[in-house]
Formats: sequence, structure tokens, C-alpha cells
Amino acid sequence: MAEARARALQMAAEAAEIAAEEAETLQRAARRKAEEQEKMERERVAVCQHQTPEKGQKCSTNYIPTSPELYRYRHNLHRWLLLSMYNYEALRSEDDDDSDLVQPRDEYASDYTSDSN
Repeated sequence: MAEARARALQMAAEAAEIAAEEAETLQRAARRKAEEQEKMERERVAVCQHQTPEKGQKCSTNYIPTSPELYRYRHNLHRWLLLSMYNYEALRSEDDDDSDLVQPRDEYASDYTSDSN
């Protein structure tokens, strides 16, 4: 009886050792996978910070546009704001003539539209 008990304890110890090794292996694999994902995310963010994302490529929210993009965006925003204010004043005027409305001319239209037509 004591011999069977000793054998059962030995088998339980071996099973516990195998389970511990398996758990350690799984932890290493999970840690390695997390490190790979973190590295890929860092690389993706670095790419997104230095160039415009390609079509279909997803960039993280911390995409930093380059100086020309910022200038173009700010320039267009300012221009559209001025045109909107001017047109609002023109629409508020008493006459019903729309000849004084300004039609916007987008200098950068080729940047935003494709010539697929």
C-alpha cells in the first residue's frame, strides 16, 4: 500500500513538473508573440509618421502629416472659411441676385481626385 502511494506521489510530481514546463513554454510563446506585435506596431507607427499611408494601409491615430501636407490643409481650410463667410454675407444681402457668390477654385484638386474618368 505504501509502495502504491509512493508511486502515485511520484507520478503526481512528474505530472506537476510537466505541467509547469508546459505553462512556462506557453508563457514564453505568449511573451514572444506580444513582443512581435509590439515591434510590428512600432514599425507601422514609424512608417506612418514619415510618409502618407498607402491606399488601403491603416495608420494609427498618431499619424503626423508632413509640413507640405499641413500647409496645404491649413491653406485650403482658411480659403474655404473665407469663401464661406463671403458667400454667407452675399446670401444675407437684400438682393436675390446670386452673381456675387464666389465659386471656389481648388488649386490642389488633383491631390484629392483621381483622373479615372
